[in-house]
Amino acid sequence: MVTHFVLEIICLLIKLNLIVANDNTEADVKIEVLSSVDNCVRKAADNDFLTIHFTSKWKDGLKIATTYERGVPIEIQLGTKMLSPGLDKGLQGMCVGEKRKIQMPANLGWLESSEG
Repeated sequence: MVTHFVLEIICLLIKLNLIVANDNTEADVKIEVLSSVDNCVRKAADNDFLTIHFTSKWKDGLKIATTYERGVPIEIQLGTKMLSPGLDKGLQGMCVGEKRKIQMPANLGWLESSEG
């Protein structure tokens, strides 16, 4: 049974700094907690639904996409291949109200090559 645990992370800021190089010098996801919560009742896990705001950027700062311009967050589901492997890994264990910066190489992001 799919857990319908929805994380209302209205103020969530996710900066996905996708590394454009194919050399994979940074081969794994880097997670920085920008703002934690004092009382985390439940952490996000596979099959949970999350409602998030995000901004994704290339390593050089060029914006790829954001939900803030429309003012509407997106709903995603962890562990279902709905997300890139890097983003899925970066959101695992998050708490409601927490803010993270998630950095990943291009091979763990949406792109299959370094060509943008």
